Amino acid sequence: MDFAKIKRHDWIITIISFIILTVGAFIIFSTTYNASSETAGAGSFPKQIIFIIFGLVCYFLLTMIDFTWFQNNTVLKILYGIIILLLIYVKFFGTQIADTNRWIDIGFFSLQPSEYAKIVIILITAGMFTIKNKVVSDKVIKFHQTAKVSSFLQRITGNLQESFPFIYRLLANALVVLPIVFMILSQPSLGNALITIVLWLIMIMLLIPAAEQGKVLIFFTTLTLSITIFTQFFTYNQDTGNFELLTSYANLNFLVIGACLILMGLIFLFLKIQPATAFFFIGLALFLSLVFIFSWNQVLKPYQKDRVATFLQGPEADPLGSGFQVIQSRIAIGSGRLSGRGFLQGTQSSLNVLTQAHTDFIFAALSEQLGFIGAGIILLLYAVLILRIIRIGMHCTNNFGKFTALGIAVLLLIHIFINIGMNLGKFPVTGIPLPLMSYGGSATLMTLIGLGIVQSIGSSRKSIDIADNLMLRSRSLQLT
Repeated sequence: MDFAKIKRHDWIITIISFIILTVGAFIIFSTTYNASSETAGAGSFPKQIIFIIFGLVCYFLLTMIDFTWFQNNTVLKILYGIIILLLIYVKFFGTQIADTNRWIDIGFFSLQPSEYAKIVIILITAGMFTIKNKVVSDKVIKFHQTAKVSSFLQRITGNLQESFPFIYRLLANALVVLPIVFMILSQPSLGNALITIVLWLIMIMLLIPAAEQGKVLIFFTTLTLSITIFTQFFTYNQDTGNFELLTSYANLNFLVIGACLILMGLIFLFLKIQPATAFFFIGLALFLSLVFIFSWNQVLKPYQKDRVATFLQGPEADPLGSGFQVIQSRIAIGSGRLSGRGFLQGTQSSLNVLTQAHTDFIFAALSEQLGFIGAGIILLLYAVLILRIIRIGMHCTNNFGKFTALGIAVLLLIHIFINIGMNLGKFPVTGIPLPLMSYGGSATLMTLIGLGIVQSIGSSRKSIDIADNLMLRSRSLQLT
């Protein structure tokens, strides 16, 4: 560990993080100080203080570690293996709360592996696209060379590697990421699964080299067209809440199917894609479609489907049921007006009218007590925090460090965007915490771990810059 790196790290990020953590702790106290049960939030404030202290210790420890340690192929494999084992354990042996298995009870702390999986996906995705010794792609090639169907697979992979080298790596990376997503979805945790997918897709878009952008766009266009074709064979049954296979072909939209087929044919003809690779694209789209339908029908719980339906229809469609929370959240935000009702004076949040005000709906509690001014200041702090992280990433000369920092910035932005949108009723209620503010040990620790990695990247860059400057000065002295 390099203790001198603490002096070189970005203190603006540290100060902003501490301010948001402090404000969040006060809001948690204000919404739980009169709670009568643990489910209502009793005892959350002292626990959150412990989480913050432990998280800050991890934050400063990571600051002193050389970030290239995470770039090691073996370390990435170990981190991936640990996350997979934790997700398997939590699925079958985890603590069941509200008909979900998301936490591992370790006494003083409930571990939620899906939160840490986001950081691991950022590291692995950045590593697989920037390290010469890929984590998965070499194994995929060996499998293709030894399998009985190697001739067919080699035609596919050969065309992919030659015409779509980035897409080939993308598919290899997907083989690593999709098991994590599916296990998170099976807990079930729809919000975290969606965030993981969006995070991965945005990172892929950031990683696309200029020469490959057109081909990747065509790849996703082809998948979208194929998925559109397959969805025409299913219909949504509102009574059961499931997708069902059409029994009458008269209901098929042949115009949509025909248009998609023509566009796909033109794309394959224009790019001179081999038939084997074309069938691979279509098969992949069919697989993704079936995975979505299976996940919706068999994995998601009825209350999760109700949340999506409430979002599409509006909370007023079920004001006393699934729409109650969103309506109360809107009332809390609106009642805060410009300067807020004042600390401990929130009627919706402090009197437990708005339940989960210390977790999912902490932004509504903040707006009610501190008003538009207080919420605006917090949003400004978040903006500065994310911009500082992006700045560190863009100035990093190491590609792994660059994309890791950008991935963490994207992760924070997604959390903030979805949580606030959920509080305003613009997104379904998915249980996504507001970074550094919402109550929760795993969410707080995950965010501080991510920020610690960013600080390690930034301080390492500064040390390199200082060394370069010293070398330039020594050379100039030699010349004189």
